[in-house]
Amino acid sequence: MKIRFRIISTYWFIGAVLILLLNDFFLKEYYHNWLTGKLSDFAGLFFLPLFLSVLFPKRIKALLLASGLFFMFWKSPWSAGLIDFINTVPGVHYARVIDYTDLLALFILPLSYWVYQGKDYWPVLRISPAIPMSIAAFAMMATSQEENFTELNEAYMVNDLQSDVYSFINANSLNFENDGVYLRFNDSTLVDTSFFNIDLSGGQMSKSAAVLGALIFIDSTKTQVYLFDYQQSGGDCGFFRPRCEEPYDDKDLVLEEIETRFLDLL
Repeated sequence: MKIRFRIISTYWFIGAVLILLLNDFFLKEYYHNWLTGKLSDFAGLFFLPLFLSVLFPKRIKALLLASGLFFMFWKSPWSAGLIDFINTVPGVHYARVIDYTDLLALFILPLSYWVYQGKDYWPVLRISPAIPMSIAAFAMMATSQEENFTELNEAYMVNDLQSDVYSFINANSLNFENDGVYLRFNDSTLVDTSFFNIDLSGGQMSKSAAVLGALIFIDSTKTQVYLFDYQQSGGDCGFFRPRCEEPYDDKDLVLEEIETRFLDLL
């Protein structure tokens, strides 16, 4: 086995890839909590520079820095444009929740460097390097893709200035939460288009819904509330689900709940 491929055949690398896949396709579904929310970030960021070191040997320090910087970019509002561009590809729908506690995963990079330094001594699995390379590539492409999302593409006009709508939402956040509407903006700075996420629960829905939307500045008297898409937890049967669950609520019902419990109050 060539030295440059040895690192991706170690149990460290293969174990991290398997943890990422197990977490994304099983643990998040059945044990959704703080730990499963962070585990993929730690596992993915651990093996990303090791994966790249096969392509760029002897550049591990630069790869660790680049991996960390890209991770911070991906987890920030600045990556919205890149994600929107990627999502123009048919069949692709990447998404991420902006949660700055995810940056704790950066502390895994020193361990990644330590593992790389010992690459000549770690036990390896005697398999073709193409196998862990392919599985790792699949894991990285699949991990941030949202499943079972439904496009809304609905626009509503509010007869008020964007900053006033923004202030009203923030001032009445507790009232919205009491009605099962938890809303958070992706950036604390108000710009012409401000993206937000709504976690909607209760009402007539059988499952909570995560909605992506935006406040769009029109003029001094009008603001557009645009709803892009939504996703609900649970869902129908799949390869990684041993049993069927309740069906999703339909789009019309989700829109009705958003309109009556959020939009009608603006």
